[in-house]
Amino acid sequence: KEFNNPLTEFESKVKEITGEIEAGKYKIDGRIREYDQRLKDEKQNKINDLIQQHAGNRYIEQNPKWLNKTFTDSKIVEEIKEQVAFAEKEEQRIETETQLIKDTCKANDIETDGFLSMYQSGSEVSDVLTAINRSVIKRKEGTEKQMEEVAPEPAVESVEKVDYHDELRK
Repeated sequence: KEFNNPLTEFESKVKEITGEIEAGKYKIDGRIREYDQRLKDEKQNKINDLIQQHAGNRYIEQNPKWLNKTFTDSKIVEEIKEQVAFAEKEEQRIETETQLIKDTCKANDIETDGFLSMYQSGSEVSDVLTAINRSVIKRKEGTEKQMEEVAPEPAVESVEKVDYHDELRK
């Protein structure tokens, strides 16, 4: 027993020192995490400023990689500008397709509201134009039926049959 006393004392001192080291390690790890979070928050604020500068009020989907330390501001700006360019092209496409629907309805003397609503709720422009064409065809068929009901078919008068060969023989 006495033989093991120095070993036991040494082990208890090692445990005590190890505990102090671990406590210090946790404090340092906590400070490192706080520092990293502060850097991320600063980077997020910088990203928000870049989005505001280059995209204004447009919605920009933020790439999670933008928060990485190695992702530069110029790369972020480049990706923001790409999203803005894509959004502008989409807006132009939607405007063009909306005008096409309006023009097609106007040319066929049809109310636009229902067809624009159909397009705005997610239908493809080709489907909307097909619906407009169907509506025009139905309207024409209805008009033709009304005309048939209103105007009776002309009666064919009985015509006396003349044999022209007999007339020539005379």
